[in-house]
Amino acid sequence: MAEKHKFVMLDGLRGIAAIAVVLFHRRWWFADDGGFLQHAPLAVDFFFLLSGFVIAYAYEPKLIAGMSLRRFLIKRLIRLYPLIILGAFLGGAFILLKEIRNEGRIADTIEITLFGIAAIPMPFPNSIANQPFYADQPLWSIFFELLVNIGFAAFLYRLTNSSLKLIVVFTAVVYLIAVAVKGDFGLIGNQYGPYGWMLLAGLPRTACSFFLGVIIFRRLGDSWISRVRAPAWTLPVILIAIFAVPDLGNIGNTIMAALSVLIVFPLIVITGANAQLDGVGAKIAAISGAVSFPIYVLHEPMYAWSDPLMYRLGLFDQVVPSVLSCAHVFGIAVFSLIVYKIYDIPIRRFLTSTFDTSKQATPACDGSLHDRA
Repeated sequence: MAEKHKFVMLDGLRGIAAIAVVLFHRRWWFADDGGFLQHAPLAVDFFFLLSGFVIAYAYEPKLIAGMSLRRFLIKRLIRLYPLIILGAFLGGAFILLKEIRNEGRIADTIEITLFGIAAIPMPFPNSIANQPFYADQPLWSIFFELLVNIGFAAFLYRLTNSSLKLIVVFTAVVYLIAVAVKGDFGLIGNQYGPYGWMLLAGLPRTACSFFLGVIIFRRLGDSWISRVRAPAWTLPVILIAIFAVPDLGNIGNTIMAALSVLIVFPLIVITGANAQLDGVGAKIAAISGAVSFPIYVLHEPMYAWSDPLMYRLGLFDQVVPSVLSCAHVFGIAVFSLIVYKIYDIPIRRFLTSTFDTSKQATPACDGSLHDRA
């Protein structure tokens, strides 16, 4: 592969997956029974798969060449933390304001906000919040991805493909058992559950797709993989079709998760990595990938702040909810693009010049879940 190869098609797919998550979190605006994009939570598994692929592409050769774990973590934290802090601050500030207005648990809310900003992304103690990532729920996936990133950079990058396959098989079994028990894969990793089992199941969920992505990167030069191609338009169609599958019950959802995570998503990533985009399509895909991480991290706090305002203005009585939701998502995307341009990029440049003095330039495609640096 070329040194600065950009997987533009994968950038575009990442953006589509991020929008699917945003729409899913207001799915009742499209259907009274909430039956809209029922399988959109699988977008996070798609993110993890992309993350393993791109992190391996960006860092595995450098880790083999001697990059330290410390240097790797500096680069990852610089890439992720500015938006993490902003999302936590916006979410925590809304919770605090709501508790003040309702004369609620203000002391606990202040503790949640301060804990979140200081220690993010880490789950809140159950003693102060009923959800592990109360200030900004999407941060659950970043927490587990960072754990897997640390393990990968510390020693797991040395493992052979055979060893990684064993990890994928074991973690897939654990994840799918959790899905079969709960019936809702969207809650695996971002809720406590009895004895915290749903939270703990987030680690095998993340590791399964991440290391499958690493294997795909390593095998990308294989002749049969290089021949896996399809028209570019088919990939977003397939991805959206998977997200649109209705609820199938515990067993059906488990089978759907297994097929998507272990077969369909890997084929989409392989095909997308082989795809060539240029012109307007490439520009749209690049922008989509660039704002996918801000959209994912900021959409829940933005919903929290904007929903009461829209109700107060009576917009839900004047505009069809589905139309209003689409306009709302467009506003989130525009806000995310602005934040990316005037906040995220400048701060990362400053942090890089201050803390990352290595001569190793940031890769063109430095992707954590959802991100492209």
